[in-house]
Amino acid sequence: MATEEYTGNGEYQTLVFKMEGVTHWAESDITGLRLDPAEGTNVTGTSFDIDFIEISDGEALPPPSVTQRFDFEQNGNFEGWNPIKDIVNASVSGGYLSARSTGNDPILVKDGINFQADQVPHVLVRIRLSTPGTLELFWGTTQASGFAGTRRVAAPVAGGNTWQTVMLPLAGHAEWDGNTITRLRLDPTNQTDTDFSIDTIAISDGDADGDGIPDVFELEHNLNPLDPSDASEPAGGSGLTNLEAFVAGLDPSNPAVEFRISEMITSASGLKVSVDGKAGRIYRLYRSETLAADSWESLAVIGPLDANEVIEFSDPDQLQRAFYKVEVSLP
Repeated sequence: MATEEYTGNGEYQTLVFKMEGVTHWAESDITGLRLDPAEGTNVTGTSFDIDFIEISDGEALPPPSVTQRFDFEQNGNFEGWNPIKDIVNASVSGGYLSARSTGNDPILVKDGINFQADQVPHVLVRIRLSTPGTLELFWGTTQASGFAGTRRVAAPVAGGNTWQTVMLPLAGHAEWDGNTITRLRLDPTNQTDTDFSIDTIAISDGDADGDGIPDVFELEHNLNPLDPSDASEPAGGSGLTNLEAFVAGLDPSNPAVEFRISEMITSASGLKVSVDGKAGRIYRLYRSETLAADSWESLAVIGPLDANEVIEFSDPDQLQRAFYKVEVSLP
């Protein structure tokens, strides 16, 4: 038997049972495990939530994903989002949570969550309304569990039953930063007699679909921050994917988008290669004399850049024949 003590402060805590050296563990074939989540005196009636149990070989566990998505894919399953006020005909069907507002303050509440606000810069909601309105998000914390106007963000939503992915920015809010979030309240609209449907609510770490492209970039360039498949789709007509265009700092919605060397000059002093550099990117110059896959030699690295600027590489070697390429990456 091994024991670990939980602090009991209402937050998730990772407990590690160190089994090396425990009697009847080492050199044994383990066929069953028993976990007592709340053992001891005065624990009757204690509620608990377990996020994961992992049998480890001793290597550090990867950090758990911060992003939480509610996609309402199972008919009848509200995934904990409870209609509280000014809502009728609420249902989950066909991948949507749908209902109708009967007042100007319809409320959905999600309890039983627990995450660090500093890891979540925004929440994404894919929603449609029959008439234009305002989408509002309120939150409760370990320090203030109720909902209040001081803990609120909002964004407009178009009407006409048109699907829209709305970003509710949270990073930088005085009542968000540094807190532990324990409850959320979503007001789908501020209008009465409005039909609404919600496809997805995503508590995002900045990349809700995990495709390597930030949500902000995807929305700015007409990509879908809730669908990872668009990362591999072609950008413009240059042969780059949307992910490759993002890494290169280019606009994937531009039909002429391409990443290329802007200038190459040879002289008695060697070769000069110029590239239009983008802020935050790292550039590497490679050279090969044969084009064989294992023949590319890294000559220089520049970056990460603080701002957009033209960068210049040089190769003073005088070779009869050489091939060059420039690689761009993120830190």
